[in-house]
Amino acid sequence: ALSVALIVSKLREPEDLKLIVEQLGFQHITTDVTIPRIEVFRDALLELFSGELGDDVFTMDVRVSLARIFNYMGGSFIYVRNNYWSRLQLIQQCWSLANRHEGDGEVEDDINPDSSNEKSEKS
Repeated sequence: ALSVALIVSKLREPEDLKLIVEQLGFQHITTDVTIPRIEVFRDALLELFSGELGDDVFTMDVRVSLARIFNYMGGSFIYVRNNYWSRLQLIQQCWSLANRHEGDGEVEDDINPDSSNEKSEKS
């Protein structure tokens, strides 16, 4: 609910709104957000608000406006996942490789001066 209030408060500040929604997208990047799931989530939230606020406060204009906000958020989540998920996975893999300690992985140590001496001594 805090995120929704924050997003609504930033509707007149598009750059701030974009940053907030992108941050939420990164927080949900591991979730497989799809259009059908956005619709289910959006409709559930709209029904919740409708039941809690009543028809006097939750007018059709408010319903349509919130639906558009939720659609925007869902689209942003999809965009963030489609454009950044694979990059973040690559960075994570590279970081793991860079921080691998000797003997931790399957990478062979081709440049080992002792190994060439051992082979020549055994021959």
